[in-house]
Amino acid sequence: MKNLAASSLLLFFIQIAHAQNNPAAQRFIRSVFHEKGIVYTNTINGEIIDRMRAALKKDTIYSRVEGADTLIFTQEEKMSILKEVNKLKMHSWSSGLIENSTFINIDSLKKMINRPDGWKFFHQHYGTVVFRFSNPIFLRAGHLCIFYLGYWCDGLCGLIDLTIYVKREGQWESTFILYDEIN
Repeated sequence: MKNLAASSLLLFFIQIAHAQNNPAAQRFIRSVFHEKGIVYTNTINGEIIDRMRAALKKDTIYSRVEGADTLIFTQEEKMSILKEVNKLKMHSWSSGLIENSTFINIDSLKKMINRPDGWKFFHQHYGTVVFRFSNPIFLRAGHLCIFYLGYWCDGLCGLIDLTIYVKREGQWESTFILYDEIN
């Protein structure tokens, strides 16, 4: 039993290290944030993962970008996407992912913002928003990328966005927006 627990813990840390050290994931995330110096946290929650799962069940996805086509996932792609979305439960970022940025652990952030002056303290010491984002899910030889991005600004302010990016001429373009909501 101890060996099983130790093996599970080892696999968890390997997954975290792999995602943080995945050059394609790092390049993609840095291209989204353009090294702007953001505040970000280490993980997304189960509710977000459930919403991703539901949004990605569609066979056909229609673009909101003028002139873009529809996207149809094969059965194999849908199985691969589900497998990768399920891995997000164990995924966690660490500091140093994005240059000139500030990392704050989700547990520390929750403790901070649950104080009576939590958001005021956050704004004074960290900035206006804190980002959270998924590990990118790449498909089709790295030319499609499914990516969740959200942020909080205080209890009543935020954004949630699940987008499929398409790589065109070496640049990632936000092409298929599965959902985006601003609070």
